[in-house]
Amino acid sequence: MFFLGHMVWAYLFSRPLSNHLNIHLIMLLGILPDIDILFNSIIIHRSITHSIPILTLTFIPFFIKYRYRALPYYIALTQHIFFGDLIVGKTQLLWPFGPTIGLGFKLTSIESIFIEGLGLVVFIILLIKDKALFSLEKRNILMIIPLIPLLIFPLTFTAYSIEHSLVNNFAKNIVKDDIASLVSILHILLAIVLIIMVSNGIRAHIKVSKYREK
Repeated sequence: MFFLGHMVWAYLFSRPLSNHLNIHLIMLLGILPDIDILFNSIIIHRSITHSIPILTLTFIPFFIKYRYRALPYYIALTQHIFFGDLIVGKTQLLWPFGPTIGLGFKLTSIESIFIEGLGLVVFIILLIKDKALFSLEKRNILMIIPLIPLLIFPLTFTAYSIEHSLVNNFAKNIVKDDIASLVSILHILLAIVLIIMVSNGIRAHIKVSKYREK
């Protein structure tokens, strides 16, 4: 999946487990396993950072400290592998052990894009339902945390695609390819949602500051 899918589905899988989520952290955890892309010269993509056993071990301290409250964040992290990466391509869930499994859809397949688009629609609906999208809360400023990687995603993916010749020159033909254009539009829509939340957070901060000055 693209960053878009990993982010929104991280929230959708985590939301039923808690009514008090740090959405910015949930979305960041949703894409965290793909940090290996930044170190592709020394780390094979979908290896150590995409291993359920290793991710579980790293989360043990958080379970010890926060107990059940850590579960939604663990799910946000691991759904990247047990959901997103099982749809696109194939993944060795128990790396370095076990078989490589997955549905094997291409990154730019209609099936994959549909699931990402569906996730985005449900994500926006739930934000509106929970009155989180337009709420004036200072903590919404933190939505800039997932917004930054979402905005730099095109540059990162382009470099990675050119180096590894991925998805039929997806990044090189982003304007000409209908699927690529659709992916871009979906990412822009998510970016707009995050920008709205960040701006509302800034407005809330300014409002509180003015109130304190009186």
